[in-house]
Amino acid sequence: MKNKLKLMMMAMITVFVSVGCSSETPTDVVNNYFDEIKKGSNAQVSELFMNSLDNDTDGKENEEESTEIAEAMKIYFSKINVDVLSESVEKDSASVEVELTGLNFAKITLAVFEESLSKMFEVQENDVENLDSEFLAKTKSATVETRKGTINLTKSDDKWKIKEDLSLTNLMLGSVE
Repeated sequence: MKNKLKLMMMAMITVFVSVGCSSETPTDVVNNYFDEIKKGSNAQVSELFMNSLDNDTDGKENEEESTEIAEAMKIYFSKINVDVLSESVEKDSASVEVELTGLNFAKITLAVFEESLSKMFEVQENDVENLDSEFLAKTKSATVETRKGTINLTKSDDKWKIKEDLSLTNLMLGSVE
């Protein structure tokens, strides 16, 4: 009898562990998403940021510039931390309230463009700074700030997926106030 009880308990534990591991909650999905971003392993987000920074009009990338941008993005992503404040689930949609600490991409970008515009009107030869170098310098010197926001998710094929909407974009990029 004790052996049967032990076997039943082991079987139940195995079922609970299997079910627990295979069904992620919206909070789990959000935490995993930002863990991937922090590690630089979320290719979709990395590509989005790299495309928004690509200022080369002829399609050829300067290897030094792309290295500087990659380093800036690595710094930017490494500074992101997210704490889940609450989760709300209703049928096949969910929202997760988070507090994000990280650099403000919008402020960094604005500062780089403001400086480049002011230098553009100066009449000095050979004083044109590389935008990528300026972006890297601003990223290195930027301070971490805290933002709160909502991440919306939908359930599809029994898996929670983050909606890439304006709310998420504003949370990730920050704003210029």
